[in-house]
Order: sequence, then structure tokens, then C-alpha cells
Amino acid sequence: MSKAKKKYFVLEFETGLTKKDRDICEKKLRIGRSIYNACLGEALKRLRKCHNDPNYKKFAKNYKESKSILISLKDELENLKNNSEENKIRVNEINNSILKIKDILDQDSNALNILTNQYQCSGKYSLYDFRKKQSAHFKGSIGAQIASKLSERAFLTAKKIIENKNERVRYVQKDDDFTIVGAGNHDSIYLKNGRLYFDKKTVLEIKPSRKNDEEYYEEAMQNRIKYCQLSSRTIRGKKRYFLQVIFEGTPPIHRYYGDETIDLLDVKISHLEIYINGSKRSFELAPGCKEQEEKISKINQMMDASRRATNPDNYNEDGTIKKGTKGNWVKSKNYCKLSARKKELFRSIRERRKVSHEELSNAILNLGTDIYVKKLSYKEQQMRKKKDEIDPLTGIPKSKARQGKAIRNRAPGTFVAILERKLSYIDKKLNYILP
Repeated sequence: MSKAKKKYFVLEFETGLTKKDRDICEKKLRIGRSIYNACLGEALKRLRKCHNDPNYKKFAKNYKESKSILISLKDELENLKNNSEENKIRVNEINNSILKIKDILDQDSNALNILTNQYQCSGKYSLYDFRKKQSAHFKGSIGAQIASKLSERAFLTAKKIIENKNERVRYVQKDDDFTIVGAGNHDSIYLKNGRLYFDKKTVLEIKPSRKNDEEYYEEAMQNRIKYCQLSSRTIRGKKRYFLQVIFEGTPPIHRYYGDETIDLLDVKISHLEIYINGSKRSFELAPGCKEQEEKISKINQMMDASRRATNPDNYNEDGTIKKGTKGNWVKSKNYCKLSARKKELFRSIRERRKVSHEELSNAILNLGTDIYVKKLSYKEQQMRKKKDEIDPLTGIPKSKARQGKAIRNRAPGTFVAILERKLSYIDKKLNYILP
């Protein structure tokens, strides 16, 4: 039997209440950014050297080909369900071939492991020595646990880039929001007696981020603390600092769960439909986000005009960007102000959407907890179509564009995840139905 997954929840406090505390938080996050960027660069360098090695390419290609053959043989074995004599002979042949291919896969896998060990990029802990040097450079200003977590994050990010799961790497900039994470509630970042500790001497005051909810915080604090993390957020142009405490168990439940069965929950891009007891009800997803999107569109036009006015040499006569002008851009003060306004609008959309999704999920759970959801892939609807399609009625080619912006603003997948999380508190799951 598989072990039951442990449950966790997050409680948030605000810190950096005085100038001295804000300076300490900013110092820790600044050092964290430096270590993360250094580890990311080192991880990319090691992984690129390893993946460009001719021997690695050869073994990786052989492994991939053998894997595809193994999958096809297993599919064929699954299809041979009759007990005829001819099938039995073929089944024996396939089983022998599978054993041989498994041996080849083991050999290729061992060869790949040897090469990754040789280039010191065998796993997320392979940057341990490099991380140790970085920590020593800052003379213990940041804990070993935090630095270890940062090096692990950097290695996993670099691996995604090399394996083409992400398009490009992005180093953390000076003014970017950032998060540093501790490994447990005993060192580096920990909560004790209602105060935030980095070490015995560095102690910061905190306050609950949810107002007028003392009862909730008191109940939540009875659970065991797994670890803590410190993050910064730019809100209305000012940096604020928050402590997220991850607890084991489930959060205090102060909501009513209904006992009806929801026959179908159809979560579309901009709204959802509920079918219950033969009746249909419709709700809009994240109302209010559309107005903000219109503001963002106007800001984008103003930013484009400002960029063209300050960088005329970077554009061709037809208005397209010249090649090779990637880093040669001048940003005016007006452009920077518009960029900050745009960032604030995105943050506002995110916060509004989250509150709206939480309230709507509570309203649905008030109706019932046996919920049947139509399973949809929102990621596919975001992706641009590759094939040309012609409308049979008009004979005009259909647009390849998809619902990317609408899905980004309404976040239907996030709503389904919130609903699933709240059901897990009472040991229930969503029942998915194929469309």
C-alpha cells in the first residue's frame, strides 16, 4: 500500500515593521539573490559541458531509441490477449526482447551516470562544494540551510533549460521580488515565541497579515511547523516583507460543507456551469479582471511608443526591430514609471482573482462535496495552433490564436486546484469525467 500524503498549509505574517528590520530582510534577500545567480551560472556551465560531450550524446540517443522500442513492445504485448498457440510463441519472443532491451537500457543509464558524475552535475546536491564557497564569501551572513536550498533551486532551473522544458534562463535582477527558504524550524529562518529568528542575535517582530482573525491564528499555531520562508513583494511601489510558515496538518475549518451531489461542474475559460438536481446555474470566473486587462493594453501601447521614441536606431523603416539590438535599449523615466504601473496592475489582478476563486469555491462547497468535474486541458487552449484549418462554411482560414490572455486572467485551472485543495481537508477528491 502507498503511504498517505502528508498535508500542509501556510500561515502568513508580515515582518520588516521598522527600518532596521527592513534593512535586515533586504540584506538577507540580496545575499540570497547573489548566491542563487552564481549557482545558476555554475549549474548551466556544468550541464552544457556534459550535454555537449560526444559520448553523452551517443549514450543519450541510444537510451532514447531503446526506450521507444521497449514501449512499442509492451503495447504489442498488451494487445496479444488471445490464448492461441501463435500468440503464445510471439509473447515469449516479446518477453525475451524486453529482457535484452532492459539490459541495454541499464548499460546506457550507467554510462550516463558516470559522465554526469565526471562533470559534477549528477543531481540537485552536486553544487554542494560551490555553494560552500559562496557562503564563505559572505562570512556566515546567510545560513547553510538557506544556501543549500538556493543551490538546489538553481540546479533544477538550469536542468529545465538544458532539457528544453523552459525556453530561456532568467537571472534574478536587483529590484525583483525574491524568496529564501529554510530547511526546518530550527536554524537559519525559524519562528519562536511569536518572533522571527535568523540566529540568536538577529530577531525580528512580526504581525498577522490577516486582520481581525486572532482565533484562526491561535488554532493554526497548535500544529507542528515544517519550515519557514521569507519573501519580498512590491505593493504600490513599496517593498514589503512577509514570513510564510508552513505547518503540518490541515488549517482550521470554519466553513459549512453541503451534502448535495453536483452532477457536473463544467469550468470553462471565463465562467463555470453547475448542474445539480436537474437545474443549471452559471457563475463568472474572476469578475473585474477584464477591466484591468484594458488598462494593461493601454499601458503596453504607451510603453511601445516611449521605447520607439528613445531608441529610433533599433528599428527598421517598416517598424520591425533590427537584429542584434538585444541589449542596446535606453529606458526613459516615463517608461520605467509605466512599467511599475503595469507590474502593480498584474499584482492587483492576481490578488483579486485569488479572493474571487476562494469565495466561489466556498459557495460551491456549501452546495455539496461529491463533485463531478469535466476534465479539460487549459494548457492546450493556450497554445497556438500549428496546423492551418479552413472554416467549411465561409472557406476562410481559421485563426491560429488561442485563449491565452483570457486563461491567464481568469485562471480556470487554478480555480480547480483550489477546489481540490479544500476537498482534501475533509479527505475527499474531485471526480473527473472525460469531455
